[in-house]
Order: sequence, then structure tokens, then C-alpha cells
Amino acid sequence: MVLAVALAVAAAVAAAQPSPLQFRTLTTAEGLPSDLIVALTHDAPGFLWAGTPGGAVRYDGIRFETVSEGLPAPYVRALGVGPGGTVWAGTEGGLARFDPEAGRFVPVASPATRAMVRTRDALYAGSASGVLRIDARGVRRVGLAGDTVRALAAMPGGSVVAATSRGLARLTRGGAQRADRGVTALGAIGGALWVGHRGG
Repeated sequence: MVLAVALAVAAAVAAAQPSPLQFRTLTTAEGLPSDLIVALTHDAPGFLWAGTPGGAVRYDGIRFETVSEGLPAPYVRALGVGPGGTVWAGTEGGLARFDPEAGRFVPVASPATRAMVRTRDALYAGSASGVLRIDARGVRRVGLAGDTVRALAAMPGGSVVAATSRGLARLTRGGAQRADRGVTALGAIGGALWVGHRGG
């Protein structure tokens, strides 16, 4: 009986140990248009989307399908899934939404778009002329009109923080609160905002 209990405990402990991470490298040899991937997202049906210099790529776990038709520019720098499950792509030529019925993108807004982040009720896109909000009412500019947005982060409670050409800014209903210049990257992790800065 003691041996059986000891074996059961040992088996439970072994099962609780995380297995080592396993990686599989996928490249142009497997069908990607480029080995450089700068954006990733996944949609409700389970496809993985990748942004590359050669367009948006949809991966079903077996094969890649490059979806470039309708993109304002070929280099996809940002991807996100908006309300209703629509896939959005940000390019140097602007913002586009994927139309699954037509199997192509439809251009929506013209400023270069390089960052996206999802909150509970909207997708935000950082562009060369501020921040766009994508929700059930459509696409509209919500702030930072004179700024080039480099990165976005969603905070608990639904607020959005932007790293811009003029510094760090938090979008609020009344506009934007500004902070430090020199911000290069953002990440909201565990309720805390992590900031990459030119100075460290």
C-alpha cells in the first residue's frame, strides 16, 4: 500500500512538471513569403496570422496561404482581431480588414499603421497620425493626431497606452495624458506597464 501511494505521488509530481518547450522552425521552405515575421495574431476559427514584408499569411497548422490582395502596401507590420472576429492588417500604406467571403483585404484608412492592441470592446491601431479605434461603430480617430505611434499596450480596466514620437501617452475619454519621451516599446504584463526606453 505504501509503495502504491508513493508511486501515485511520484506520478502526480512528474505529471505536474512542465515539459520542455519544443520549437519547430517554419521558413520560406514551408511556404512563408519571407523568413521575417513582425506580427502575429490568431482568429476565432483557429488560424494563425503572420505579418511579413511579403504580405499577410494565414496558417492552418499544415500549410501557409499568403493573402496580399487588397492590402494598401505589401509589408504587414501589425495584425489584430477586432470585434466580431474580423482580422485587421496594418501596413505602411494604411489599415485594411480581411473579408473572408472574398478571400481578400479591403483598405479602410490611409495612415501607415505599425501597432495594434485589443481591449475588451475594441481594437486600437497606432498609425503615423495618431490612434484609430475599431469597434462595432466602425473606425475612427480617437487621439494623438500629430503623433507617430510606435507601440500600444492595453491596461487593466480598458485604457490604452501609446509610445509615440512625442513620448508616452495614455488615452482617456478626455484626450491624452502625456509623460516621458524616448519610449521605444511597451508591454502590459500582470497589471504592470513595462516600458522600453532609449536610456534603458
